[in-house]
Amino acid sequence: DRAHNIFLDWGVAGGFLGLILYLALYAVLLISIWKRDKEMHFIEKSLLTGLIAAYFFHNLFVFDQLISYILFISLLAYVHTRTVPIQENYKAVDLDVNKFVYVSAPVLVGLVIVMYFVNIKPIIANTTLINGLQSIQTEQGKVLTLGFLKKSFEESRLGRPETVEWITSSADSVLRSSISDADKNSFFLFGKSALEQQVQELPTDARYQIIAGSFFAKTGNTDEAIKYFNRAKELTPGKQSVYFELGALYINKKDYPKALAEFKTAYELAPEYNEAKIIYIAGAIYAGRSDIVAELTKNTPILDVVKDQRITDALIQTGRFTDAQNLMNEWITLEPNNPNAYFGLAAIYFKQGNKVKTIEVLTTLETKIPSTKAQVDGYIKGVQDGTLK
Repeated sequence: DRAHNIFLDWGVAGGFLGLILYLALYAVLLISIWKRDKEMHFIEKSLLTGLIAAYFFHNLFVFDQLISYILFISLLAYVHTRTVPIQENYKAVDLDVNKFVYVSAPVLVGLVIVMYFVNIKPIIANTTLINGLQSIQTEQGKVLTLGFLKKSFEESRLGRPETVEWITSSADSVLRSSISDADKNSFFLFGKSALEQQVQELPTDARYQIIAGSFFAKTGNTDEAIKYFNRAKELTPGKQSVYFELGALYINKKDYPKALAEFKTAYELAPEYNEAKIIYIAGAIYAGRSDIVAELTKNTPILDVVKDQRITDALIQTGRFTDAQNLMNEWITLEPNNPNAYFGLAAIYFKQGNKVKTIEVLTTLETKIPSTKAQVDGYIKGVQDGTLK
């Protein structure tokens, strides 16, 4: 959600003027070092210049964090002290202790309050979130995940964006685990509540519309997911990934015309993007639009088509097993030493219930590529005894 380039990042955050002002800091630094400081040794100037150049180049690939900003500002301060004349026209002032206490006491109390809410509570929330992420790594720990995430969410408003993102990211792992249905339901209800609250607080932030949509998609609430992704589409009409997600949700509902419309829009946003073209082809297969498939595949590398599982799945789910088999056979012709092509063809026969052809393809693979023998023997055994699903 951020450009890994500090200059693009500043351009997005501060506009053209903000970017110019940020770049001016580098210019002022160099001018101060080479023009204004007459006492600095040439070697020191060269070292500082090299440091600034390295930092500038490094920032082409990253965005700054708090620590790097502190270091950069410290460098600015150092150069400032070396180049700006010190004014020594000081005037002695009698300090009134009572006034100092009256002023400093409220400031100190305010500082403590600010530190508690701005620093301490977010740190507690962050630590709790880390505990939650660690707990999700084991089946036994998943029972504790909800408690950690809930505490992290409620501890600090500053930490909520990260927490709601991890609620969505961990939904699959928690809801497919062996914990009780009651615990799974509690996790879902908490996640639903937290995401709805975050969306209500930031209704114009597409990021949280997308996160909420992803959560509901993962939990099987397709209509709710569509609602949030449609809102995200309104906020960011040029974001291709939103159209991809909406199209996938419509495919889950078997509303293939709507899915095709979303994929078409995504493709037209950037026709040169091959991923969008492949997804559009898959959508056209679901919608039964062979004319679109023929048009799009004319200028698409054939290997990109035959190797893409989404296209194969579209053919299988629409009952076009023969076309799927032909696709895999073409892949085998193009890459006869690629075991994935044979596994793909065997999988299609297996889904049709044709065990004889499945074993035949696997046996051919074992003969042509002996290094696959152990894996192939395992699959054949699973087909024969019915344990392969």
